[in-house]
Amino acid sequence: MTRIILQSESEKLKKFNENLKWFQAHYEELTDHYGGEYVAIHNNQPVDHDRDVYTLMKRLKREYGDLSPIVIERVRAQYTSYAI
Repeated sequence: MTRIILQSESEKLKKFNENLKWFQAHYEELTDHYGGEYVAIHNNQPVDHDRDVYTLMKRLKREYGDLSPIVIERVRAQYTSYAI
């Protein structure tokens, strides 16, 4: 029984790490679409976003139940510089 639980947790951690790598690899693209918002990454794709992390987490909990494999990160607002 303990081994099954550890295997399940190990699989969740593996999925979380995969989602985190995807988030990092696509960060610039995410700033174009979700700048200034929190983004949820699941199965290597954005599945939801919101300016309020608690609202986002409530929706994700209703949709997916277990949030442990889901990466939730804030994406910075796109920076624009102007030459004067």
